[in-house]
Parts: sequence; structure tokens; C-alpha cells
Amino acid sequence: MDSSIKLLGEHMPTDPLYRGCSFVLSTAQPPKLNDQVIRKDHFSYREENSISISKYILSLGQTPIYFIKFYDKSTSGKEISITREELSIAWITGLNYYRHWHRLQEIVPEDLDFETYNRRNELLDEFKEWTDCFSELELALGMLTKLEQTGKFPKKWPMAYPDHIPSFSEYRFVWGLRSNAGPETLTSLFIHAALRMSHLDQINRSNAFQDLEERFGFKGFPVCSVYGLTTFERIERDENEVTE
Repeated sequence: MDSSIKLLGEHMPTDPLYRGCSFVLSTAQPPKLNDQVIRKDHFSYREENSISISKYILSLGQTPIYFIKFYDKSTSGKEISITREELSIAWITGLNYYRHWHRLQEIVPEDLDFETYNRRNELLDEFKEWTDCFSELELALGMLTKLEQTGKFPKKWPMAYPDHIPSFSEYRFVWGLRSNAGPETLTSLFIHAALRMSHLDQINRSNAFQDLEERFGFKGFPVCSVYGLTTFERIERDENEVTE
């Protein structure tokens, strides 16, 4: 396991297929940054003020950047925003729920009584919503990491979404990111995915299937935590923001 992952968190995934890890770990332990926060229409960022030779080569001579906050407008014109820390916490939250529901649905048999069958289907619906939200955010954070490394900016969001997305799965099926897509396909849907997961967590969905957990002896999946973002002291940053 990468020693930096051990130092910064517990039960973080080490599989490289989890593309959001780098973004989250960089949030917990940011590089050396310039003080000035530069605001664009749909995001704000800071530039790195000291880069290694390997980073310089990777960025093709561009100054690597560090995203601070993202902005969006819904179809009604309502303005929403989300910070880097909030995105990272939503990723950790989504990872924990995804792992938890995935393991639970594996141990609940399909062919028991009718009541258990219905409860398992409800669990699968819950698992699908978390999976879709987490997958969208996971892929987006991977793309944002690539943009940061190369000092490039995300394009303006190509479309707006409604204030409330009734079925996130349907929206992701049509407009969601694909695993083989590039940063040019990025939309603001990841912002809505993060906000949806934060909302679900706030209404305490973790106990939604406690009856199944107790009945089948499920003790839970080891919880991922990251220094400065979850169980430890929150990172606080001043935004000396300017508009460019």
C-alpha cells in the first residue's frame, strides 16, 4: 500500500481504478500554493508555487493548478456551489455507502420469503442510486485531477440541470460520464451527485436496512476516513479571492 495513503487515511482503496483518490488525498494534504484565489465563471483555483521536475514534464510546461470551488446554475437560474472539501467528503461518504450496500446485497439471499424479497429490491434501488452518484463523482474527480496536473481548465458547463433531479439514475444514463471519456466531456452533473449524496447522508440513510443487517449478521464494511476531512480536524482555508 502507498505509504502516503496510510498516513492520510484509513481503509482508502488502493485499486488504481478508483480515480478520485488523488483528488481527495490532495485535498487533505495540498501542495504549496500561491495565496491568490482566481475566480472564473464556473470555478475558482490557485496555482502551485513550487513544482518538481516530474510535475513540470507532466504539465508540458504549464503551471499546475489546484481547484478550490465550483459553481453552477440550475434551469431555474438558482445558483449553487460546492467547495473542494465538500466534494472530497462526498466522495468518502459515497465510497462508504457504496461498499456497505454492495456487501449487504451480496449476503441477502434472493429466494427467501416475499417480505425479504421486497426488502432486498428496496436495497438494490438504494444501492443503485448511491452507485450512480458515486460513479459520476468518482470519474469527475479523476478528470479534475488530470486538468490540475496539466494546468488546464474545464470547459464551461454545456447544460443546466433542474433544482431537483428526481431520478439521478435516469440523468446519469443520458448525460453521465463514461469511464473512457476525456475531460472535455465533463458537465456539472458531478456537483449535483455530490450534493445528493450529502443530502442522503444527512437524513441518515445508513440505518435504512438495519433489519436486514441484524437478520443476516452483517457487521458493516470498514469505514474509510481521511485526515482533515472526516474523523479528524477539518482543514480551514482563507479564500483571498479575485476575479480574473
